[in-house]
Amino acid sequence: MTESRRQWAGVRGAAALDSVAGQPAPALRKTKHEGYAQGVRAPARLMADALLKDTPPTAKVIDPGGGHPAVAEAGGGGTAPRHLARALQIATVLQTSLELEKVIELFSREVAETIPHSSIAYRNSARQLQLTLGEPAACQVSYRLVVAGQPVGQLGLSRERAFTEAETQELEYLLCSLVYPLLNALKYREAVDSALTDALTGLANRKVFETALEREVKLARRHGTPLSLIVVDIDDFKTINDRFGHSQGDAVLRTVARALADCVRDTDVLARFGGEEFVLLLNNTGREGACRLAERLRSSVAHTVTGGDPEFLEVTVSLGVASLAADDGPHSLFERADQALYRAKAEGKNRFCFQEAGPGGSD
Repeated sequence: MTESRRQWAGVRGAAALDSVAGQPAPALRKTKHEGYAQGVRAPARLMADALLKDTPPTAKVIDPGGGHPAVAEAGGGGTAPRHLARALQIATVLQTSLELEKVIELFSREVAETIPHSSIAYRNSARQLQLTLGEPAACQVSYRLVVAGQPVGQLGLSRERAFTEAETQELEYLLCSLVYPLLNALKYREAVDSALTDALTGLANRKVFETALEREVKLARRHGTPLSLIVVDIDDFKTINDRFGHSQGDAVLRTVARALADCVRDTDVLARFGGEEFVLLLNNTGREGACRLAERLRSSVAHTVTGGDPEFLEVTVSLGVASLAADDGPHSLFERADQALYRAKAEGKNRFCFQEAGPGGSD
């Protein structure tokens, strides 16, 4: 299988999953922050999205734990015993990794020995996961993967010429070797994500941010690229909690998190720092782009409806912005962004301020 195409992405929101047969949902693309005045929609990847669209209910279900024919027929003659033996060999190979992408890649490599294909695609809508390896082509086969009634995702192969009946029959046997390693990889991923994710908002947590800040400062120094940091704080959040209760306060946190996430690139690090404070680390982004994004974030939150009575809808944020200076380290960069945030609060809230390096530098 060609390795010229490799994509691994989280699917954001239902809109990214909705597609009519043969009509892929458009994918969101963000420009660099220097051109962050607006987000634009990228041209849809027709073949990839068609292969990864929600598999129709009529698609064949592969469930080795639920009496799948590939297991039931293994005791018969013909090619069944050979296919089952091959499936067991592949299962052994797949058990060498708990990384989801690696499991799919290993399965594709093993299957390609007898069933050539140009791409393999995996989607798990419930977990917002999507993976494409290789170059999608016109002829496709897709399956719903299940373990004892528990869905573990949808998988499809594609190539330029049609798959034969013998190939699809063999593939159904071989897919039985994939479902349990795939389930294990999903459980492992969930465990790792839970350690790195804020449970309330679904964003990265403070530990992830602090690790990323150290790394990005080093990279910016090494490559001579700009780096900026935005600290975001919800205005009058204590008042919201006191007046409407903590459950409504939690709803505001989730809503603000979504509004922020909708404005950033996949390469940015957006995290909940603690309480009502969020942080956003912007690689390859200087002052101009960071300030442009800060205003966009402020406006996005201010125009977001959170539900409740009219007063409750008036949720705003203040933001502090700083860019990496020659003598900055992770701590000093964060301190300047935090100082800018305090100044934005003091100047009336619902605004952003930028903090220059050096004594008293600001504007």
